Amino acid sequence: MRFFCCLIFLSCIFIKDSFAINDNNYILCTSCSIVNLPFSHSSTFPPEHQNDDNLTTNIYDYALACNIEYRLDYNTKQINITCKASNDTSVFEGQEPSEYLIQEITLGLRSISNQQNEIKRTYGCNIKNDCARDFYLETIANLVTEVQSHLASIRKKLQNDTLLIGTGSQRQCINSSIAGDKQSRRCQFGLCYTNYTNYPYNHEQNSKIQKCDSDNLPIVNSYIKYHEPKSIGKDQETLEYKCNKNVCNRLDRILKIQRIITDFTKWNSTIPKPAMVIDKKANSSMKQSIGSYIVVLFLIFIQVFI
Repeated sequence: MRFFCCLIFLSCIFIKDSFAINDNNYILCTSCSIVNLPFSHSSTFPPEHQNDDNLTTNIYDYALACNIEYRLDYNTKQINITCKASNDTSVFEGQEPSEYLIQEITLGLRSISNQQNEIKRTYGCNIKNDCARDFYLETIANLVTEVQSHLASIRKKLQNDTLLIGTGSQRQCINSSIAGDKQSRRCQFGLCYTNYTNYPYNHEQNSKIQKCDSDNLPIVNSYIKYHEPKSIGKDQETLEYKCNKNVCNRLDRILKIQRIITDFTKWNSTIPKPAMVIDKKANSSMKQSIGSYIVVLFLIFIQVFI
């Protein structure tokens, strides 16, 4: 009887230790519905979302990952923020610690106020407590203060509002479907168009389209997706635009625009190097717990039956 009591007691300890190890996978995340901030207060969350001892209930949640989505409207100078705790970790492909960034840019090229000009970011992580909110606070100042000049530079390279569309236009555009050295063709009644996708770690997947497009709305759309650890098949940079300058869809111009966007995106992993051994330590602890459990049971067996 004494033996079985000891066995039950040790089993409870072992189960408790196992759950303690699994609990380490959960982190504390800010969870909030839509928050709207002006550019002038971009780094100041409303009081109920601040990290202090007076937080109201349901602002923080435990979860396997933290996520945040924030959209900057450069016309209204407003930021729209949503943050949540999530147990969906499929995007991390089972790796810990991990993080990802999706950035989408829509930039109207005409000098008119009603065009869409925005940057939207979606970021997720399972690195540490409140890692998504920390990422926002670390990156928002750059997007508010520095990026506008880069967007203006992109406009200057692609659009001139005084250029004509029609019979008087001398515009030429690159057409990638034409073989040979002379790929430029007249594009009097449309705009030069490109769609270029680059996979940083798998260039064989890269694709490029260049042509004259009949749509006369000059616009830039950019899509970037980065992971850490890096994902060969999923990390990508896609740039699509329609421009009215002469051969503005040539390859060197495409790469220059993509470089501007990549530079101001400033994707730097926030994963500290020592954190990469967390799982190994956890596995080691688990093995030690199992080993200790077996040894103790063996000693009890000897005491009771020998």
